[in-house]
Parts: sequence; structure tokens; C-alpha cells
Amino acid sequence: MMRAVVRFVFVVVVTLVCSVLIVLMIHPDVVRTAPFMRRSDVQLFSTMWMGIVLEALPFVLFGVLIAAIVQAFVPDAFVRRIVPAHRGVATVCGALLGVVVPVCECGMVPVVRHMMMKGVPIHAATAFLLAGPIVNPVVFSASSLALQQSPSLVWWRMGLALAIAVIVGLVIGALFRTDVWKPMSSAMHPLPTSKRLKLWHAIDQSAIEAFDMLVLVVIGSAITALMQTTVPRESLAAVGDAGVFSVIAMMAYAFVLSICSTADAFVIATFVPVFAPAAVLAFLVYGPMLDIKSVVMIFSAFRVRFAVALVLLVTGVTLLCMIGISFVRIE
Repeated sequence: MMRAVVRFVFVVVVTLVCSVLIVLMIHPDVVRTAPFMRRSDVQLFSTMWMGIVLEALPFVLFGVLIAAIVQAFVPDAFVRRIVPAHRGVATVCGALLGVVVPVCECGMVPVVRHMMMKGVPIHAATAFLLAGPIVNPVVFSASSLALQQSPSLVWWRMGLALAIAVIVGLVIGALFRTDVWKPMSSAMHPLPTSKRLKLWHAIDQSAIEAFDMLVLVVIGSAITALMQTTVPRESLAAVGDAGVFSVIAMMAYAFVLSICSTADAFVIATFVPVFAPAAVLAFLVYGPMLDIKSVVMIFSAFRVRFAVALVLLVTGVTLLCMIGISFVRIE
């Protein structure tokens, strides 16, 4: 009962907020009487917020639908049987799974949570969570098109994503054995036996989880839009060739920008002549693994210790890899 009330209140709030944003997009003059607000900033914020939500929504829905179908139709015993017993092999296979399962980072969290609930080892699922949004064929094609002048960056992106995902997956697997996800209320109900009822069960659970994820997407998108509105892009050019500082700056920029991995290469293409290759790769690799939206969803779906460890490990390993790459000549 309480959960239904919370959902109803959230629907009302989101409807009101979206209505206000639409009004501001169409009639930004309504804020001209407020001395502390600039019309251009308000319009930019509302446009970015709505744009990020609309960009992420299809991928979230696709991800939760796949997760619900896997949960309803794939037997636990089958999952345990196909996963390699060797930890290293299983982690590499998890990272490579993204090549054949093109799920965007916005839909990764529910898919990976259900994979773990089905019995996929934590190290393999973590590797898939990190590498999947980068190594899938859609992102590879988009990156190749955007970086035609620097094709080697595309291959470095894929290779580094796989390497970081495997390293982090192995460390996470050594730190955590099981029970890293937060329990779901729907998981307590037994699955139906007939295929028709399983299908309706999958649709029902997709709707429930999609709503939960939408809450996080709206919150994360608001934070992202606020950061994009207040942080000027021109300030990045000052550290374009500043070694490790340029790497940190581009990692932070990727985290704040929170752009889909299918489009981030087009954004960074304008910075390629200005930034060192290591900084460009930091943006292309770190962003799809961790951004504001994904971190909000990770902390919601998984236990705090696991989420904190994952964020720190991905950040640290990526930074070390990019510092090492800075000593390599990349054409």
C-alpha cells in the first residue's frame, strides 16, 4: 500500500515538473522577472533535462524488458551450466558478452542484477556491466564513423574497455562472493508455470522495474543537466595537454555529461585535435562505465559496499591505465 502511494505521488510530481519544463522550453520569458535566474540558463537546463530523459528512456525500457524475460524464462540451472567454472575465463566471457548483447549503459543495471540473481558469478556479471556498453557492435560502428581521422582510437577504446572490465571484475569477484544486490519485492513471489502466465509475469515485472528505474533516470538527468548548465566547456581547453590533469578532467567531463555511448564519440571528436590521446580515451572509456545516471542506478540496485567498491575500482583502474597509455604514441 505504501509503495503504491509513493508511486502515485511521484507520478504527480514528475508530471508537474515535466509540465513546468515544457512551459519553460516554449515560453522562457516567464522567468525574466526573477533577478537570480537567467532566461538562457533556465531554457538550456530544461531542454537538457528533457533531452537526457528522452534519450535514456528507450534503453531503460529495453533493459528492464530483457531482464524480466531472462528472469521468467531462463532456468537457473541452465545459467549455471553455461558459465565457465574458471574465474578468469568466466570474467573474460562476461566482458565479451557485450559483443553479442547490445545493451546501452542506461539499461545495463537491471539486466546485470537479474543475471546475478540467476546465478551468473559476480565477476562475470561485473565485467559485462562495464564492457557491454562499449564493445557492442552499435557503439563500435558509431565510434568508427565519428573518429574516421583517428581510427586507432576506436581499437584502443575497445581494448582498454575489455582490459579494465576484466581487471575490475576479477577484483570485485575476490572481494564479494554473493548477495550484492538489493532484494526486490517481486522476487519473493514464485514464478508461474505456464508460458502464457510467465509472459504476463515478465510484462508486469518490466512495468514495475521500469517505473523504479524511471525515478532514478529523472533524478540523475536533473543533476546532469544542472552540471552541464553551470560548468562551461571552454574551461576544458585550458588543460587539453596537461598530462594527468587532462585525463582527470576528461573523466570528470564524461561523468557529468552522461551521454549515451552510441553518441559520445561524436562529442569527443571535436576535442581530438586539442587533447592528448590518453585524455580522449579516458572520456570514451570511463563515461560509458560510470556517469551520473548509472551511478544513481547502481546505488539503488546494489548494496552500498559493492557500489562504492565498484565506483572506486573503475575510477582507479581507468586512471592508472590512462596514465600508462600517455607514454604510448597513438596516431
